[in-house]
Amino acid sequence: MKILLFSSKFPPSIGGVENVVYNLAKNFKKSKHSVLVISSFNYKKDSSSFFSIHKKEPYEGIFVYRVFISLPRSLFGLLIFPYRFVSSLFFLNSIIKKEKPDIIHFHFPDDSLYYFYLLSLRKNFPKFVLTIHGNELHLFSKNPVYKFFLKKVLSKAEGVVVNSQFMKEELQKKYPKTPESKIQIIPNGINLKDFFVDKPKDYFLFVGRLAPKKGVDILIKAYNKVAKKIKRDLYIIGPEVEQGKPLSYYKKLAKSSKIKFLGKVTGGDLRKYFSQAYFTVFPSRIEPFGIVALESLASGTPFIASDFGGFKEIAKNTQGGLLFKNKDIISLKEVLLKVDNNPSLRQKLSKKGLSNVKKYSWETIAKTYLNLYEKTKAINS
Repeated sequence: MKILLFSSKFPPSIGGVENVVYNLAKNFKKSKHSVLVISSFNYKKDSSSFFSIHKKEPYEGIFVYRVFISLPRSLFGLLIFPYRFVSSLFFLNSIIKKEKPDIIHFHFPDDSLYYFYLLSLRKNFPKFVLTIHGNELHLFSKNPVYKFFLKKVLSKAEGVVVNSQFMKEELQKKYPKTPESKIQIIPNGINLKDFFVDKPKDYFLFVGRLAPKKGVDILIKAYNKVAKKIKRDLYIIGPEVEQGKPLSYYKKLAKSSKIKFLGKVTGGDLRKYFSQAYFTVFPSRIEPFGIVALESLASGTPFIASDFGGFKEIAKNTQGGLLFKNKDIISLKEVLLKVDNNPSLRQKLSKKGLSNVKKYSWETIAKTYLNLYEKTKAINS
């Protein structure tokens, strides 16, 4: 099967969508399918010419077309936008004509939505599925033009994928005319071999950006209430964000010296922290999926999370996590106290989580997508 993945986000840039598209492409290629990627062209980094709108390049064995599929962000960009927009559309159309993919998989409709919709009007446009990753429903929710075009693309797609039941409900709430029969839940995956199990040490662990929606303040306030009663420290890993409170705010909020701020940690160092934590804690106010919970379970570490969104579903499906009432400091405090002196509970959750997290391997997730593609190809053929 020839598969074209259309996504504005793809490595070397880093993020959740990039991770999904890259791992799907890699696993499709392993399964002997032909894979192509169309992704965004960053003219500031990729070329000295403002008039460049595309290039071709291999990325770790995956063939990638980098194309300008953005909206203008400056006055100069606005002035030359008509040229870029028309040129990109012609080039994108020529790629699809030349490559003749059996299926197109459109990811994360941001600015790329407008380009993709116009392309889809072409006669004999290939069948396509659309994945809504989560943030796009909220980022553009107040833009009537965006909502109009997304409705059109949703109606034209043969299938619509979301990564959790929570996201399915959000999609149906915002776009109620999308037929339920068209929506399929396929979770994000994880590379299990990247993680390892180690002997747990005496600390609770939070991993995530210091953004309001991640609920770090909720965790700190709950920990403040039990710091003198429990023996384990709290490690907080994650960078500041422009739209959030500064690190100094969270440090001031922390009333105990047992709360340690470790900043941004990545790669093998982060995986080591995961594997040695007693429990991880994810107090997000909102979380479409919650990949960090899977990373924790793959490291043999059970998690505590708010009973909202993706975390709730992962806890149910893996039996490797405990939940507290969303945004409720007292509820989280009680769970921290419950697990602190209960190593047998940790062992039980760790064992179940390690066993059940295997269903989230990228190999399994990629096969689920391939089955969807085959069904999509068979529609009206």
